[in-house]
Amino acid sequence: MESSKLKTIIKTAAVTVALTLGAEALCLGRGALPALKIISGMKLLNREFYFGTDGEKMADYALAGLTLSTDDPYTNYYPAKEFSGYLSNHQNDYIGIGATIGAAEDGGHLMIVSVNEGSPAEEHGLQSGDILLSVDGTEYSADQLTELANALKGKSDTIDQVLTIHISRNGEEMDLEIPRGRIEKDTIKSKMLDDAIGYLRITGFDRKNDEDSDSQDTYEEFMIELEDLKKQGMERLVLDLRNNPGGDLEVVSKI
Repeated sequence: MESSKLKTIIKTAAVTVALTLGAEALCLGRGALPALKIISGMKLLNREFYFGTDGEKMADYALAGLTLSTDDPYTNYYPAKEFSGYLSNHQNDYIGIGATIGAAEDGGHLMIVSVNEGSPAEEHGLQSGDILLSVDGTEYSADQLTELANALKGKSDTIDQVLTIHISRNGEEMDLEIPRGRIEKDTIKSKMLDDAIGYLRITGFDRKNDEDSDSQDTYEEFMIELEDLKKQGMERLVLDLRNNPGGDLEVVSKI
């Protein structure tokens, strides 16, 4: 008798779940099943996980997993806090070491995406592709972009303060001693070549420093250099984007 009741309860629960998922599928339309798998998983955890759940954290991890499924190292999801750090990483005037950081391909670490020419980072041996393991003894993982960016940057009274940066390069770990400095990034370089060909290199798509209304973003630099090339008789243009780590979408769109 008890076994029969249990079977009835299980069947009723299964039908209820199926009806619920079916209704949600109709609302979501075509391609709904993958989304329903995520929704169902979140509902199950919310209902059954003994220690309680954090809905915002689950959503962030789900979105991060979706971008990882593309197998594209340049497609990433940043929660609001990490995205704020990403934006500050692309300012063109700040106190720091002069390196752009981003998520490593392994998904668990942060890495050096590019190093600014003439910066303390370049002068003291930091290279693009280096995996950042710790700064002054504090370790950082892939979800701590903001924290790492804040550790590398500082206020004006921290210029020349030396940071001990522990990295991994081609499987070999090492320490680099790098001082902070004032980083003024010129993201545009141009010159005239033979046959009326203009050459314009863009090393990053940086936004204006919000605290400095006199600074220029990459788009403004681009327009100034482009007009100068035109005045020099440019008829054709070579646009060099090699080793450009990207940057602010609005700036890219304007260019």
